[in-house]
Amino acid sequence: MPNEEWIKQLFQSIDAMDAKAFAGFITEQGQFRMGSQPAVRGSEAIENYVAGFFGTLKSIRHENIRSWSADDGKILFIAGDVIYTLPNDAEVPIPFLNHMTMVGDKVQDYLVYTDPSPIAAAAG
Repeated sequence: MPNEEWIKQLFQSIDAMDAKAFAGFITEQGQFRMGSQPAVRGSEAIENYVAGFFGTLKSIRHENIRSWSADDGKILFIAGDVIYTLPNDAEVPIPFLNHMTMVGDKVQDYLVYTDPSPIAAAAG
């Protein structure tokens, strides 16, 4: 099961908007889904998808991160707040909950539960 350092490194990769580093946390055949968007499969496709999302933002910052696990560490939950800064300098805070199915120290299924509609509203 991933430890606090693993979680810290995961969110550092996201906050640095480093799609390649982020994809490195996911298995080769892994799946990533954000909100109600269709799932993306495979680490290369995930890297490309996340890079595209990062390209729409000025910055990302995660706060109040807390985690817990189930099923002997095979399921990891991470919750907190994410603050997106848009190209127009609008800051959009949104709560999130990530549900991850783990295979060792890699994520097989990475599901982000959040409501991204405030981003679209702020981008106006």
